[in-house]
Amino acid sequence: MNLQRLILLSGLFLFLGFVDVISKTFANEDDFWNCGIASAQGDICGSCCYKSVKVLLAYATELKEQVKSNDSKNAERDEEIAKLRKKLLEIDYYRGQNTEIDELQKANEMLRKTNDDLLKLLSQSIQHQNNVAKNEELKAEIAEVKLRTKYQSIECIARQDNLKQEIELLRKKSKDSEETYKIVLESSKSDLANLRLSFEKELKSKEKLANEINELKSQLASYQKNLEDAQNQIVAKNSLIDSHSLKLNQTEISLSDCKRNLPKTGCKGLPSGIHLIEIPGLDPFRSLCKGETDGNGWIVVHRRLDDRENFKRNWIDFRSGFGDLNGNFFIGLEKLHRITQTDIYELSIEIGFHNDTFANVRYTHFKIGDETKQYELESLGEFRGMIDNRMALGIGQKFTTYDRDNDLDRGWNCATVFYGAWWYDECGSPNLNGRYYTSATNSRDSMSWNGWNSLKSVQMLIRPKNSSNQ
Repeated sequence: MNLQRLILLSGLFLFLGFVDVISKTFANEDDFWNCGIASAQGDICGSCCYKSVKVLLAYATELKEQVKSNDSKNAERDEEIAKLRKKLLEIDYYRGQNTEIDELQKANEMLRKTNDDLLKLLSQSIQHQNNVAKNEELKAEIAEVKLRTKYQSIECIARQDNLKQEIELLRKKSKDSEETYKIVLESSKSDLANLRLSFEKELKSKEKLANEINELKSQLASYQKNLEDAQNQIVAKNSLIDSHSLKLNQTEISLSDCKRNLPKTGCKGLPSGIHLIEIPGLDPFRSLCKGETDGNGWIVVHRRLDDRENFKRNWIDFRSGFGDLNGNFFIGLEKLHRITQTDIYELSIEIGFHNDTFANVRYTHFKIGDETKQYELESLGEFRGMIDNRMALGIGQKFTTYDRDNDLDRGWNCATVFYGAWWYDECGSPNLNGRYYTSATNSRDSMSWNGWNSLKSVQMLIRPKNSSNQ
């Protein structure tokens, strides 16, 4: 069996070597047919033929020679056949010689068969060359597959290394986690033991508390009973308080009614100074009261003691009032109107001169109108005094300021000319709101009563006539 395999392998080797030589020598046909068994020095095929196939090349050379010989024989036979055919055409009796012709034809057929075998051999050689090319391509593909497999193997090895590292890391983490778990477990066991002790203590404490709670419940029941008794007493006392509250409210209502029915006397009965007073129809307001002048109950409505207050004011200021109750001020036309409408008020004017002498004039019924009437001086009543009755010139006159000209003079505004404000007729009335001079001065714009002689001080006071002590 091994001998047969050896023979087959040897034959295959010889055939492949023959085919390789044929494929290399076909490129030069002359060299191929000139390649034969020659001496070592003159062998022209020594560079292209293997020594192991020189016997085959010799055999191929013999076959070549035989083919050439057969071709010449065939040519000679063809010529003989042509001659015979010619003779057959010429002489019919040569027909009996068909057997020889048939033999010649058989020989010719054998030669042709030989040629066909050679052609088949050449065809197999060409096919072998194609197979060799395919084998080369397959080898290249196999090499490429091996290279890819090598790369994949390298990548696979790298992945395996990474996986090994990750597995080692996980093992380490698992080991650490296990140790941590053991520590936590030991700690938990310790905590559990402590909790058990705490629970036992709390349980004992709860039992103690339960006993105390029972005692407290007993005390609470007693307290609740006492509370109910106290609540009953409180209800009774609240009923009594409600009764007293009702009586108290009724008393307060009665007192309020009495208070409303009491007369509002202004400054009556009050000493000199600033007080909060009430006048019927007005909200309580602060006022300067004077109790030493001819009895008491006087309300100071106008006062000038020095030059610290400017009395050259517009209509709004004189309507609302201005100044300081401790010094120079004017109570305001609106308030003066509302006061003099509630009762019969007498007016007292105290005048001081720079020679330190004083004079006083008094009117029994002082009254002014409202703003719709421009605060007209409606009434003065009877006059009593130590100097001329200059204020009577203003009866029926409207109040004039530098921005509200209500005087009778058509040439100019008296308040502008006389630097003040008053119930001017034709600028001949007193000018108690004129310019203040600190010394005796004869000037038309000065604070004056009669003429242009300046005054040192002036004060206007009013009180209800029925509050007089005369």
